[in-house]
Amino acid sequence: ANMHGWAAYTIYDDLLDASGDIRMLPLANAYMRLSFDGFLQAVPSAPSYHSFVRSVFNRIDAANTWEATNCRFVASGRSLHIAQLPDYGSQQQLAERSLGHALPVMAILASQGVPPTDTRVRLLLRALAHYLIARQLGDDVTDWESDLRAGQCSAVVAHMLAARGITPGTHRTETLVKQLRQYLTARGQQEIATLILSHTEQAERYLHKSNLVRPYSPISQLIEDIALAAQQQLQEQADARTFMAAYSGK
Repeated sequence: ANMHGWAAYTIYDDLLDASGDIRMLPLANAYMRLSFDGFLQAVPSAPSYHSFVRSVFNRIDAANTWEATNCRFVASGRSLHIAQLPDYGSQQQLAERSLGHALPVMAILASQGVPPTDTRVRLLLRALAHYLIARQLGDDVTDWESDLRAGQCSAVVAHMLAARGITPGTHRTETLVKQLRQYLTARGQQEIATLILSHTEQAERYLHKSNLVRPYSPISQLIEDIALAAQQQLQEQADARTFMAAYSGK
């Protein structure tokens, strides 16, 4: 079930990024149905788990629809037309599209008599959501320039454009790229790294509160790896500022 979900997610992601082949859409839909059926069959006698699986797939569909509707610019030649910046809010939207990756954990717990409605499971799901958000932000900050040029307004691109005060309208692509590079160097990397750390901290806190995962588990290590990368980014920014201050003082 999880492999079919990953296959569908990969195809949908490419199509949403306008880099995929539309002829792959029927295959993605077929994989998604196989994933849905597989998760239901994994724990055949667990009504609350089945209800949770249905709600997760509905949330994935809603997230994909929201992104396709709100997160596209018109890229034409050397220009980008920005109609309106999407409001990612608390970034929960980033977790919604990937929430299917939490279903194997929920299936294992349900098979042991721990339903998704259990308070501990709800806490674990919050932890996984914050992990998914932090991971997506890390990916977005790496890909921001290629996303922008393709007319893809990721959460990081939206944050950067808003921070630079970019208004709706038609803009020269190279001018936008230059402005965002300057912003990223000046303070953007620090802001985004701090945001990522906020989500990894919440992921770790909810993971601990759930009391369902042993210490030093693989998911804990994944969260820690993202946090370390963000901390390294903050340290590099601090070192660069120190160097520039010393250089300017000479």
